[in-house]
Amino acid sequence: MMLYIVLFLTVALILIIVSAKWELDRKIAFPWAILMGILACATIALTKSSGYNLHPLQLLFIAGSQAVILSLIAILILFFRNPERTPPAQEGIIVSPADGIIKYVKEIHNNEFPFVLKNKNTIPLSEFVGTDIIAGNGIQIGIGMSLSDVHVNRSPIAGKISFLRRIPGTFNSLKKINSLLENERVAVIIEGRGIKIGIVLIASRLVRRICMYLSEGTEVAIGQRIGMIRFGSQVDIIMPVSRTLKVNVKPGEKVKAGVSILVTF
Repeated sequence: MMLYIVLFLTVALILIIVSAKWELDRKIAFPWAILMGILACATIALTKSSGYNLHPLQLLFIAGSQAVILSLIAILILFFRNPERTPPAQEGIIVSPADGIIKYVKEIHNNEFPFVLKNKNTIPLSEFVGTDIIAGNGIQIGIGMSLSDVHVNRSPIAGKISFLRRIPGTFNSLKKINSLLENERVAVIIEGRGIKIGIVLIASRLVRRICMYLSEGTEVAIGQRIGMIRFGSQVDIIMPVSRTLKVNVKPGEKVKAGVSILVTF
């Protein structure tokens, strides 16, 4: 009995710790960790009942390997989901370009990057985006994506892709705020009816590929698929401020690409 208790706790705790480090959805990660612990115990019981005389460490290795393999398969299935989405049927909205958690909502002043310094100096927003996007003040919303989120990115508005550029860089953890300026990213500007929106797809430590489905000059519908970031990372959306613009989200909220309304205008 002690072997089963140790095995269950070991498998469940390791998976919970890993899920917390990778910032996976707790509603998925915790039940999965418990399920894998129970399945590991069942595997050991079945192995012992079959007459195999294995050392307890060998049994632990078999059950642990099973939990790791099944967990990796589950993450890949979650990661490569590509569900159909129907955007809200109303005018004057900007929907989320990504699934994930709102990390920040920042005000942009004087066309400067709102919260990262370079050599203790402020930098122009164009260094982040790769081009001038707004003339003065604006709003920047960051959306953090975990491995359990859908990673297909969507257009926040209907319009035309007027700018698309890949900016080479490193692949550091986005927990370091300066990585936003150092990591590889793809900047997209979409111009719609009276508004221009910037979307920046940012790579992280686990990301090695940002795939874009469309090219510069393409007309897009609101909620249309525009690309995919493989394995984690972040998407920022940038827009000029106006008296009619109202942000509907705040840090910590969960959003879905093509469905959740970030802003009304």
